[in-house]
Amino acid sequence: MEFLFVYGTLRDPQNQVAQFLKSNADFYAEGYFYGKLFDLGDYPGAIESENPEDKVFGSIFQVRNPDAVF
Repeated sequence: MEFLFVYGTLRDPQNQVAQFLKSNADFYAEGYFYGKLFDLGDYPGAIESENPEDKVFGSIFQVRNPDAVF
């Protein structure tokens, strides 16, 4: 099984990449990882953090067609 974690604009149903993902993956669960978000202009960026108070929330998808998605 292949899983993909998405956050930020990729969770917006109006986003073209989110629509593509919906066609190739199934929602699995809500989740988070220890990280920090940064403003990169049009899109947020994230880096891993060792601080348990720093969390990036998102959605986890089970990818049906990994070759198409990745």
